[in-house]
Amino acid sequence: MHHHVLAILIASQAISRIMVAWQPVGLAMGVYDMVARYTQQREQFGAPIASYQITQEKMQRMLVCVGGYVHMLYDQPPCHYCF
Repeated sequence: MHHHVLAILIASQAISRIMVAWQPVGLAMGVYDMVARYTQQREQFGAPIASYQITQEKMQRMLVCVGGYVHMLYDQPPCHYCF
């Protein structure tokens, strides 16, 4: 019985680590979405700032970083406690 409880605790800790690792990725995705909407609405010199190449380049860098975060977490080997 004691080993069963210990196994449950270890598995729940492993699952919580996964959830904590994905939280910043979700936040980064949310920030990117907010910035994308903002750049469509904000105008400078009579045009949305999303139409300017420098803004597009910065948005592209943000998207690459978010994609890198996702790829990094998907590439992690599975925790042997989860199975």
